Amino acid sequence: MEGQAAPLRPGARLIAGFGPGPMPVALVILLGSALGPYGLGLLSNGVLASLDPALPVALAALGVLVGTGINFRSERDWRALMATSLRAAVTMIVVAAGAAVVLPAWGGTLEPGGWFNTALLAFSAADDPLPVLLGGAALAVLRESSPAAAGMLLLQATGITLVIATAGWLLLARTEPGTHKRIYVIAMLLLLGGASEYLSLSALMAGLVAGLFWEAVGGSTIAAIRQDVLYLQRPLVLLILVVSGARMVLTPVVLAVGLSYLALRLVGTIAGSAVARRLVPSWTVPDGHALLAPGVVGLAFALGAVRATASDAATIISIVVIGVVGSQFLQSAARVTEAVE
Repeated sequence: MEGQAAPLRPGARLIAGFGPGPMPVALVILLGSALGPYGLGLLSNGVLASLDPALPVALAALGVLVGTGINFRSERDWRALMATSLRAAVTMIVVAAGAAVVLPAWGGTLEPGGWFNTALLAFSAADDPLPVLLGGAALAVLRESSPAAAGMLLLQATGITLVIATAGWLLLARTEPGTHKRIYVIAMLLLLGGASEYLSLSALMAGLVAGLFWEAVGGSTIAAIRQDVLYLQRPLVLLILVVSGARMVLTPVVLAVGLSYLALRLVGTIAGSAVARRLVPSWTVPDGHALLAPGVVGLAFALGAVRATASDAATIISIVVIGVVGSQFLQSAARVTEAVE
């Protein structure tokens, strides 16, 4: 997600395979759709159900990669994080306002409720840490009947995440380099994903919080964690993309809402970038095509959210998938046009 996650270091910007030898995100998603229950049926509902236990781990790993890519000791990264957070905030506002108008086209109320579907699309539109954290808080509000109870649940989940992260950091700091460290990192991802699944909260947010903690404490351990998560990155992102594609269902209404979501996401990102450049003058978008970059972190959040809420997964995921696939096609077309000129 180059450009969409500007504060990330070059290693962390490989989250979706972008960078040297990019993963064709749109093609992987479409392949998953072709193999899914509504295509050839090779990825049947039973097969997808068997893959479900691995998804929280994949989401947690993605969150760790984002969190460990933010350098708290760099003034440049702080400015970039501030700018991308502003951009994300504006994007979410634009998408939420537009979705509130567009969603009634479904002709009915989706579970768990219209407000959450609107918020979910808004959180999924921006590939930045801020919407992941806000989205995790929204899941807690959805789970509990009062703000106080939701806050306590969120505090407990954060505490559990930090306990796992601290224990893992201490263990890795006392372990010699080798395959044992990679096993310990995988075990931590399993714990982070499993705890989030048990609480029905966002595994992506848990991974992000753990990654931010590890980056903040620093030391030689962070390099080992980043290296091992990068080692796992491509197969785990591939799993997220294939499963998302397999769950996609195209109907005329979903296609219309999805294209509207794509347009809202683009307009929101452009407006948000303009606000960020004005308020943080030293910040510039690293890539001229960054505004069209696919939102894989947003897609991962949506996938985790529908799992946590048992909402209408096919419809919500289909709309977000249209936004991701459409964004990459627009990005590719822009690059081709620029090359021809």
